Amino acid sequence: MSKPLKPRRGTTAEHASFIGEEHEVTYDTDKQTLVTHDGLTAGGFPLAHEADVAAQVSSLDSTLRALIAEEVAKYLPLAGGTMTGNINFSSQYAYLTKAGTDGFITICSTTGPTNGGFFRSYGLNYSGENPGAAAMCAVDSDGKNHNAVMKPSGQMTINGSLAVTGEYVHVQQATSGTMYLPDGGTWSYVVISKNNSGGVGTCIAGTKAGGTAVWAYNGGTVSAGWLIAIRVA
Repeated sequence: MSKPLKPRRGTTAEHASFIGEEHEVTYDTDKQTLVTHDGLTAGGFPLAHEADVAAQVSSLDSTLRALIAEEVAKYLPLAGGTMTGNINFSSQYAYLTKAGTDGFITICSTTGPTNGGFFRSYGLNYSGENPGAAAMCAVDSDGKNHNAVMKPSGQMTINGSLAVTGEYVHVQQATSGTMYLPDGGTWSYVVISKNNSGGVGTCIAGTKAGGTAVWAYNGGTVSAGWLIAIRVA
């Protein structure tokens, strides 16, 4: 029959001042655990019970979860509530503002919707204009708004110049400068301009190669013009 191995033993207090031999193992009778030694450290190194390790891990897990939830809640509620501050998509380009009491949410430039462009979705209960609509807006250097609003009815309204360019269709509005056909191909076009008195200034139609100038603001009698073109070749 084999003989049991019984290492030296002592209480926790006795271990506190005991320096065991290097690689020696003793037994703490209070903690009911083994203690390893390195020949230098008083008290040695008690081994943890499985239940003690599980309890420490559980406590640490709970603490970390609480800290994470606390930090997240400062910026974005986990469920319901009201979010404060901004969500920074980029330090340079855009942020998402909170939904206001009048029921809209806005993504705008860092300078804000009064000085930069924005995208806005209006709530169905929005108390102002266009409930349930979506809008895109840009603000020029003079503080003027140029926006496009898509309404629930399907109607789209545009405040400002319009320019639509596709592979085969081009529509452009201008109040100054020169309007050109898109590069490439051959285009059939019509230009309708307005004079300063509010009447029709000129009406030009023709077919020209892409990239060609078809209308020029003369700064005198003409105040605005429309170009509508279809690519034919």
